Amino acid sequence: MNDIYSYHTFILPFVWKDNCNTAKTFEKFTQLFANNPYWKCFDPKDENSFSMIDDEISYYAEYQYFYPQVRSALYGFGENVVKTFHFAHDKVQNKAHYYISKNDRTYDLLINSIQLKIYNTGIALFVLEGENHGVDRDGKPQNTLNDVKNINDFGRRVTLPFVPEKPEYSICADSLEVFVPELAKFRTDFRYYIRTTAETKNKKNVINLNHLSNFIKEILGFSSISQFSSRISNDKNTFYIHPALDDRMFVASIVIDENETNKMIAVSQENGDYAYKTDVELSKSLYEFVFVDKAGGCSCSCKKMRSELLDNHIYKRWIEDGSLYGVAAQSIVLLFDGGFAPLINTFITTYVRMACLCLAQRASLMLFQKEAADISRLIHEKENKIRIATVTKLMDLQERFSAFESQICFCEITPQEQGIEIYSMFTESFFIDKELENVKSQIDGLHDATDTYLDFGFNKIALMFTLVGAVLGVIQLTDTTVGIFEQVLCVIGFVFSAVIVFIIMFLYRRKRK
Repeated sequence: MNDIYSYHTFILPFVWKDNCNTAKTFEKFTQLFANNPYWKCFDPKDENSFSMIDDEISYYAEYQYFYPQVRSALYGFGENVVKTFHFAHDKVQNKAHYYISKNDRTYDLLINSIQLKIYNTGIALFVLEGENHGVDRDGKPQNTLNDVKNINDFGRRVTLPFVPEKPEYSICADSLEVFVPELAKFRTDFRYYIRTTAETKNKKNVINLNHLSNFIKEILGFSSISQFSSRISNDKNTFYIHPALDDRMFVASIVIDENETNKMIAVSQENGDYAYKTDVELSKSLYEFVFVDKAGGCSCSCKKMRSELLDNHIYKRWIEDGSLYGVAAQSIVLLFDGGFAPLINTFITTYVRMACLCLAQRASLMLFQKEAADISRLIHEKENKIRIATVTKLMDLQERFSAFESQICFCEITPQEQGIEIYSMFTESFFIDKELENVKSQIDGLHDATDTYLDFGFNKIALMFTLVGAVLGVIQLTDTTVGIFEQVLCVIGFVFSAVIVFIIMFLYRRKRK
């Protein structure tokens, strides 16, 4: 590990969907990768068969770290909550490269693994783990904190936030490439895309509002019978995918730099504050690292606000030991002096796994919100007539949301104090609790609306049967006292009354619209 300056894990939550119901295609989607020889699932079948790709000893502490009820959401255990696949592991690990080109630089990360985590809620995580050995593709040094910032910022941008007039105005990399020497190149050329868009008169054929980098779609679909597209297709072998949260990947990054760490955590003799709080340039530098800005591109110019944000997102438990953690919606990062090497393994296993779980929670909640909104729209269509299909969709949503709450969304995942604190920072940064309540409220509101409508329908049916029963009762009562003519008049009177009641109900309902 002495020659590694930094570690980088990029995580993209995305939504997958085919022409069928998402919940019912979980097995179909996972089977697609299970049948692909380039994707391997290493999830244990149960706790007794726990076995990982790497040294099991390194995973022992991680396994013991989490509560038993949480492990199924982390390791699968054959319970159809999550499935984890590794792409061409033998050809990728310590052989493949992630090239990030911008202007005259091509940053180089040696790839440890490419993973796909598929959750039964309809979302998945594309995970790319890499190491920075301190030199770029051309042999130039890339062993400074500024280099790490640029790698993280450009490396995580998998979609153009806007299409500039000229390629040099783009805030994305010029190109992103995953190069697997014994297999293939998977490449996204943003610079070429921008030029093509500028030169094409019919922009509709070029621009896709849900665009996702080609290299990700190509890796997912490599040697597969199915393809992955950012455009909705009627092709039964095409899966529609799009980012679930952001147009950028989440970043987990470690920097091993004694000088930078010591500068950040040096204590002022005047007020006892850390240097990153008192020194403006250090404050900007740390902000760029934690919130994933490019070097020199601090996105918060207000000193007071920047200080408040750093206070809220810096985890200080081990800062006196030379370890400075940051947790935000964009990242979890660690800047440390390299004095305690086990921190590296804990970070890239335990904390990254924790980040994946929280990203799955956040992405799933966003998907549930969209589905609830779609059902709400169906309820208010067709002149407020709620169809059986709509009620069925709502019941399916309620069932999956309930399973999500018990299988994936946990209030606490570990008894360890530092784990409780970091997990709390994640859930707060991702607004998990707030979004959970929002989804509950939406589903409860939809449930109340359908119940009201169905109760109204049942009341109409009950009223009709009541009137019929009343008519039959009167007929039976008058059978021995009056003639046929009087009975007919009685029936006509009740039918006329029923018609009047239904007309009044119809006019009242129409007035409410």
